[in-house]
Amino acid sequence: MKAETSLPASGTARRSVVVIANDALTIRIVRAVFRSAEKSVDCLSSCELGGVDLAVALLAAADDPRQMALIHMSLDGADLEMAQQLRLRGFNGPIIALTNEENHNAYIEAGVDGFLRTPVQPHALLALVEKHL
Repeated sequence: MKAETSLPASGTARRSVVVIANDALTIRIVRAVFRSAEKSVDCLSSCELGGVDLAVALLAAADDPRQMALIHMSLDGADLEMAQQLRLRGFNGPIIALTNEENHNAYIEAGVDGFLRTPVQPHALLALVEKHL
């Protein structure tokens, strides 16, 4: 498992935002946006994590009520399953889908709280994170 964390700016509280993506580009973009705003983020690759179960376990085990999951979604089922399993295992934090899909009904049924179209626009990402944290 590989998790990368940037440090919060001095004097700021740690915001627990976890990005789960299966591609390095999404992780690099999100990390750059958070760095530019002097916010911290943990980026996890679902491929490196070994799939849905480990990612769900990592997030559901956290007791931090500020924790938020940003999941790069596709309708192949695995990402929807991750959102469903997070909810079933008691994860109460916001789940935000990063997606280019138009139909959000399946995501809503899976327990997703918000959506952000890809490619990610920095101002939209930061606004959505601020809204849900």
